[in-house]
Amino acid sequence: MDLRKLRHAVVLSEELNFARTAQKVSLTQSALSRSIQSLEEELGGKLFDRNLHGVSITPIGEQVVKRAKALLLDANNLRHEVTLMQNHEMGDIHLGVGPLPGATFLPPVLAQLLSEYPKLRTEVTINNWDALLVQLIDEKLEFFIADVHNISENKKIDVQRFSRQYGGLFCRREHPLSGKVITDTRLIFDYPLVSVRLPASVTSELHRFFALPAHQEFESL
Repeated sequence: MDLRKLRHAVVLSEELNFARTAQKVSLTQSALSRSIQSLEEELGGKLFDRNLHGVSITPIGEQVVKRAKALLLDANNLRHEVTLMQNHEMGDIHLGVGPLPGATFLPPVLAQLLSEYPKLRTEVTINNWDALLVQLIDEKLEFFIADVHNISENKKIDVQRFSRQYGGLFCRREHPLSGKVITDTRLIFDYPLVSVRLPASVTSELHRFFALPAHQEFESL
């Protein structure tokens, strides 16, 4: 089975327009139409309906596109692995990070990575875990690093513990709180605080640390 034809079908299922699809896959409309027709003949079923209003995907087409996406992903992964073995470098990599790891360990990790692999092309998306999860499932990311306490079991992803991350409260050396033993943590709120968006588990711990009511919004203080 020709992976190129499968890719044409996947793109057409997304665009539902032969002109836009042909432009995306760098084919003429007639060549694209022949590719889809050839795939339909090979599979023995109609994948798309053409009418005056445009293109719609058939139930058979939906199933084929679903399986085609998995096949294309496996093929891309295979090419990626072969490239790694041949060149001892990673080529292109698309990863995501949550706001907290993005503000802490990402800069030194990227610096070291680019130092060791100068030909590496890296694209980083910084967002909250829920948005990163959508991009991961849509195959727009290869992996992401974020707090995953709120992610329910999902057979489409593999979750691995990366590391424990520690945090703290910091102020400049000349700050009034610098060097003082603070017995009443609420005194900290006499001064402005700034932070990246924190995971729910961290926010819960901060509520306990500052002895705040559970319903009180931490960001509003």
